[in-house]
Amino acid sequence: MAHSKNRRQTAPSTSRDGAGKRRVVLPNSRTLAADELQKQTTPGAPLEVNGMVLGIRLSASIFVLSGGISVRVTPATVYVGGEKFDVALRVPLQVEGTLAEDGVLIASRVTLREHSTGISGPPGSI
Repeated sequence: MAHSKNRRQTAPSTSRDGAGKRRVVLPNSRTLAADELQKQTTPGAPLEVNGMVLGIRLSASIFVLSGGISVRVTPATVYVGGEKFDVALRVPLQVEGTLAEDGVLIASRVTLREHSTGISGPPGSI
């Protein structure tokens, strides 16, 4: 399936089922099971991913999101919902950018998402 160069790709989420097969939930909410998966993303293609920060390498300006996606920030990276110093372990992010030849996502925009407590209700009811 060919993708338009102007269209953003959303990274699928993966997990393993009880039989050890990897399950992939695609952006269109369809699920597939596979014994083996290969990532096929064209370098230079626009990409959007959502994940939680699992690691940070300050010296390389790189952080790693859940799913093993490495993200490099540059002086041109725009931050929404916070500043670059707010990127920390276990902070959920949405990252937009382009994929480099080495497989690292070069971030043009990083959106910090609020942590959810799972508790909600009208004021005074909690």
